[in-house]
Amino acid sequence: MTWWQRLFARRRYTLLCMRLEEMLRVHPEQITGACSSCGEMVGIYPSGQRALAQYRGRIDIVCNHCSDPSAPSISAPGVLDDLGQSRWRPKR
Repeated sequence: MTWWQRLFARRRYTLLCMRLEEMLRVHPEQITGACSSCGEMVGIYPSGQRALAQYRGRIDIVCNHCSDPSAPSISAPGVLDDLGQSRWRPKR
């Protein structure tokens, strides 16, 4: 890749989400999505939804099984507020 291609290349981000079937707690406003690696359904909290909107087209959704634990990571802004609003998942 030439230097000018690198200049205009946009950084890719990763949103780490838990698989829907493994979630013990859910958020009333969460949505579902698919892992970009394995295709499993994941739950996306509102803080993750805001990150998807902010980095539209430059963010990959990855489930907790496909993630790289050694990769550097930070929490999405507002994630602590989301945790306080989550509820136990209804029994099936």
